[in-house]
Formats: sequence, structure tokens, C-alpha cells
Amino acid sequence: MWIVVVTLVVLGVLVAVLKSLGIGAGEEPKAGTGHSCATCSGAGADGHGCVNECLLRNLMAEPVYFDDEELDAYRGRSSSSYTEKEVEEFAEVMHTMRPEEVKEWLKSLTSRGIHLPDSLKDEAIMLARG
Repeated sequence: MWIVVVTLVVLGVLVAVLKSLGIGAGEEPKAGTGHSCATCSGAGADGHGCVNECLLRNLMAEPVYFDDEELDAYRGRSSSSYTEKEVEEFAEVMHTMRPEEVKEWLKSLTSRGIHLPDSLKDEAIMLARG
């Protein structure tokens, strides 16, 4: 029971973070509507929201790699558990990409189950917002 509750809470937090970063808004049109995820405004006439469909589509999509395959070793680690050397690995990848790529990189990390180190989150959010 607790696993279900924790999973729902984690998913809720993930959705809130992705929404605040603007992640999850792809350009593929929703089937049959002509609308894209980027212009989705919520519930449609059928009571179902395209937001949920777009979020699921993005979570199920194959991740895009940014020459950062070595970070897959940190899959499932808590964002507060990294050593200084491990944080430097993340920082090196982040600092070698263009600012406009950071949002997609964060999306890639999320889809791969990799948590960004706490000490890099503020900088990553600033870069992602442009």
C-alpha cells in the first residue's frame, strides 16, 4: 500500500517539476485533433486532457543522449547522494552543451531514471529557462 502511495506522490512531484520547466511539451500532434502538445490547454470536449497524453508520450519516448551514456550508471540514485566527483561528471556534461539543449537533457535524464544532483538543480533550471 505504501509503495502505491509513494509512487503516486513521486509521479505528482515529477509532473509538477516537468510542468514548471516546460518539459513534456513536444511538437507531435494529438491524434485526430490537429493540436500539438506545445499548444495543449487541458481537457477537451471528451473530458480527457491532452496534457496527460503528451506527458505519457514523452515519458515513453526513447531518451535522447547528449554524449552522456556514462551517467546511466547513476540510474535510481537519490539526487542528494552524489559525491563531489560524481557531481563534476554531471556538471561537465551540462557545461558542454548549449543552453537551449539543457531542457531536453533534463528530460532525457528523467526518462532514464537519473536524478540530477541537488547542487546543480538551480543552475540547470536557469539554463533551461534561457
